[in-house]
Amino acid sequence: MMDNTILLYNNALNLNLKQAMNDTNDVLYNMQSLKQFQWNINQIQKMKDGAQMQVNMAALALWRNFVLGEGSIGITLFRNIVRKYYSLKDSDIIKYETFREWINNKKQWFYITNLNVIKRKGECFSIEGVSVPYCIDYDSRRIRNVKDIPELKDVFYDAMAFNDISYFERCSAYVYQYSCYIDFLKEADRPNFIYVVQNEFTTWSWNLVNLLNGRQINKLLQNDGFFAQMGINNIRETLNHLQEIVGTSFEITEEMRNEVITRLERKGISLYSYLPMTKDFIFQHQNELDWKVIQKNPRIQWDWELINLYLRKVKETVSEDRRNEYLLGSKAMYEAVEGYLNDEILSDIEKLYDI
Repeated sequence: MMDNTILLYNNALNLNLKQAMNDTNDVLYNMQSLKQFQWNINQIQKMKDGAQMQVNMAALALWRNFVLGEGSIGITLFRNIVRKYYSLKDSDIIKYETFREWINNKKQWFYITNLNVIKRKGECFSIEGVSVPYCIDYDSRRIRNVKDIPELKDVFYDAMAFNDISYFERCSAYVYQYSCYIDFLKEADRPNFIYVVQNEFTTWSWNLVNLLNGRQINKLLQNDGFFAQMGINNIRETLNHLQEIVGTSFEITEEMRNEVITRLERKGISLYSYLPMTKDFIFQHQNELDWKVIQKNPRIQWDWELINLYLRKVKETVSEDRRNEYLLGSKAMYEAVEGYLNDEILSDIEKLYDI
């Protein structure tokens, strides 16, 4: 065993150790060789640290040039991306998660929107040195008026499966309504279609529509994402097919048809905001697309230039009092920049931008 280890060392960093130590000189020789070996390792570590510093500097430059350099909107997007997707430590939770108060019983909560934190610490927990509890909802009960709390709604956008956390199973209605990733036709035994028909980003197909009943069609008629997926240039055909499926259980009146067609024709190219789009297409039609929809679209491949365009369009077209709802960030967006963020970069950005 020792012989094999020495041979391994001899082949690493030009280390030469005598396998047989017959006298003091042999011992001293091996000790000197090991010291040299340690010195070589230290030099490599310094090189590694230097290389990592260069990588961090390059990553920081990207963040500054494409995101943080856009001012307050860039900082807001950065905070939201970190809050929802970065592997937050306890100290980061206090810094990034949203503090709210439930007036009814005077309890105070930090709303947890980061799935990594929920999986690591559970749905309700306390952090040492902090007197108020952390929870993903009110006292671990079902959220009320979730639509008015965009930070909490974000959790459901990113649901990959009902059994990801028990919270998704308890609040399955919101998963049906908001999840961008679950194929409900395949994953759900008995989909709750009252909420599915409101989901703009679920994977729509006629097989899924065939499971609907007349009561749910009226909501589906308001779903622009559904019509975009079924064919932007086939709105009339889609309406006709819907009527065939539901039969006499629901009548799509001429007035309803005209309302849908007029609404969608008015949206024009912006309907593509719900669909997979290339970077070139987005740049070409940047003034016609809906950037509030695009930011949530899980089928877009983001990069630094596209994120920068997105920030500039928000700055140009959205009033300051409405910008927060346009700057939530998304899982797809985070995946594009994940490799350019670590604890050291995060610390540097926090210091530079007083986060």
